[in-house]
Amino acid sequence: MIPGAGDDILAWLVSWYVGQCDGEWEHAYGLTLDTLDNPGWVVVVDAPNGKSFGVDRPLSRRDIAEDHWVFLDIVGGKLRGVASARHLLELLGDIRSCLLEFSS
Repeated sequence: MIPGAGDDILAWLVSWYVGQCDGEWEHAYGLTLDTLDNPGWVVVVDAPNGKSFGVDRPLSRRDIAEDHWVFLDIVGGKLRGVASARHLLELLGDIRSCLLEFSS
């Protein structure tokens, strides 16, 4: 892994989150980052401005190896991504791409 490789994606995520905080969105919606027991990560993002990402559907699936997988779906109108333990930054990059596409 390249030192500092996550700096840009984390800075972008902070900026995106702050951009959503309008006095209302942050009280009812948000973003969660948690761990999975297999091991891995799960990130769930509410759509900007209280909208919905639409109907449940898979967006991307990369099942490269037992310890390298990244999945992104729309579940319950929310963006939901899961990734193996060493691939959080890859997942966050996919989430960034999806959020940028959604907002355009």
